Amino acid sequence: NGVNDFFAGWLISVAPAALPPPPVAEGNLWQKRSFEGKGFIVTTNEVTFASTAEKDFVLVKNPTASSKLHRSNELVLTLITESQNTTIRIYKNPTITTNGTALVVNKLRTSGNAPVSQAFLQPTISSRGVLVAAYSINADSLNLPFDLSLYLEQNESFLVTVEGNTVRNDYVLTYTFAEE
Repeated sequence: NGVNDFFAGWLISVAPAALPPPPVAEGNLWQKRSFEGKGFIVTTNEVTFASTAEKDFVLVKNPTASSKLHRSNELVLTLITESQNTTIRIYKNPTITTNGTALVVNKLRTSGNAPVSQAFLQPTISSRGVLVAAYSINADSLNLPFDLSLYLEQNESFLVTVEGNTVRNDYVLTYTFAEE
């Protein structure tokens, strides 16, 4: 009858608009790689250093024979200690004595690829390698958007160090990257 036809037509025209759109790999390259299951995140808990010397904080490695290109997306380092300054440095290809404590590399999509890159807390380093960046912050967060432009080839690594101006500074680090 006419009423049923009206509601059937109304449902056909309105129902699709009420449904959420299907996931689509649109947006910037980071969003596309994450959608494809190639995005990862590493986070530390709060870490306290009881010295003003430069400390080896986090080591990120793309292992030998990984067959992947590691592309850094963003690094956020927070100095929690109030009214304090710290210098943050990033070195490429340090000489590693011991890796340190393994950090969990989490997939951003449950159905995503398994990560091959590795991250470690407080490694032992005999030579820090090539300094590629240095920053200073005052009781704040440093947000470094690399936009997938800092690369680690197979068997390459980078080291994040911190150097506080007091004998007790607390830090937290979160890092996102893609593997291709």
